[in-house]
Amino acid sequence: MIADALIKKIAFPLVEKTTQSRFWSLYRKSYSIQSLSEAEIIEFQANKLGELLSHATDSVPLWKDVKHQCNLQKEDLCSQSALSTLGRLPITTKTTYSRGFPDQVTSPSKKESYQYLSSSGTTDRMTVVTNFRKRDHLRAAEHLAIMHAMQTPLPPKTLDIPPSSCNIVCGLADAGPEPLGKFIFWSIRNRSLFSNAILSDIKGRIERQLILKRRILPPLDPADWQNLCEQIDPYIDLIV
Repeated sequence: MIADALIKKIAFPLVEKTTQSRFWSLYRKSYSIQSLSEAEIIEFQANKLGELLSHATDSVPLWKDVKHQCNLQKEDLCSQSALSTLGRLPITTKTTYSRGFPDQVTSPSKKESYQYLSSSGTTDRMTVVTNFRKRDHLRAAEHLAIMHAMQTPLPPKTLDIPPSSCNIVCGLADAGPEPLGKFIFWSIRNRSLFSNAILSDIKGRIERQLILKRRILPPLDPADWQNLCEQIDPYIDLIV
């Protein structure tokens, strides 16, 4: 389609030139890796793992301590040794990361680059930590998955049914209406169009509605088999 070609050839490169986002370059790089030989893929994975271990042990307090406890040397963190070094690292659990969160388990980059989303439950609350780099990798991975499923990174339509385990429903919890046009008009009327929060919400709507052409359905509530079928059947009809 002409519209998809314009998005891939003009819109996405323009986004990368004018913002911090690099998701399209990451997608293209990830897609090109599939043409490598098995040995080349293993080498690529080892290089990425070495970069990750080096970054963590240099900048994250938790992993600085692990580096000291395991007596890891510089040569243990290089790409040639990274895979074998994994076996020397202690197993981490949820408790490991909840202790000293967030200062001990995140790198001390600009605090405004991180976003914390928490569920509203009173027991076992879920907190999702994300930043621009993680968000770009997630977007690139999503386009790669769509490419495998549909032979195109820009789908004709997608549908999402979020889990019912938390109250974060893919960005739909903000105050404004979901349709992009109505949301822009709503934000102008409320004199908040150029606030950081509104601009972020607009970007999310552009991604969902124009790029991924995504329809988001309400989560399925836990239920017995009969009641669950009553919830699922309309969804299956819609998918068909």
